[in-house]
Amino acid sequence: MMNQEEKIAELQAKLEKLEGKINHLDIQFNGDPKTTEFRGLRFQNNGTWAIHYSIVRLTIATFVITTCITITGFQWETLTTPIVTAVATIGLMGLSLFYTFTHLTLKMMMKQRERAGDQNLKMSSFWKADTPSYIVAIFALIYIIVVACHLNTNTPRTEQPPETDPTPIVLPNNSAH
Repeated sequence: MMNQEEKIAELQAKLEKLEGKINHLDIQFNGDPKTTEFRGLRFQNNGTWAIHYSIVRLTIATFVITTCITITGFQWETLTTPIVTAVATIGLMGLSLFYTFTHLTLKMMMKQRERAGDQNLKMSSFWKADTPSYIVAIFALIYIIVVACHLNTNTPRTEQPPETDPTPIVLPNNSAH
């Protein structure tokens, strides 16, 4: 049988071994607490993703805006409802992708700030500060208004055909062959 001191020594050895494993897991997950290098890499990684998503969203906005303006510009004089529908579809797909990548950008920015130690974060504060989203939304609204006004002014009206003379046209008979 073990005496009391041996049991305590054995439990202390197990406890130290367990603490060593916990410290090892903590270092693997959070990096060495003595340095901030690992946390800095995680911080930098989120920042890199935020930059990537931001570049993608602005590229999508540029491409979609240019495409919609070009299609509309080439068809301006003969703008019809099917063309407007196609342009609207392209525009809506572009806007949905733009705002999806905007959300991803802001999400990564939040994670980056959280890892930097800022605990008072709200997604709404990032949305309020996102100027490109407001610019794209304002541009889309102006574009829709301009195209709608143009369609209203250039829609052909259904008018009655001009009155024709009801007397029949008589052609000369050339049956003398």
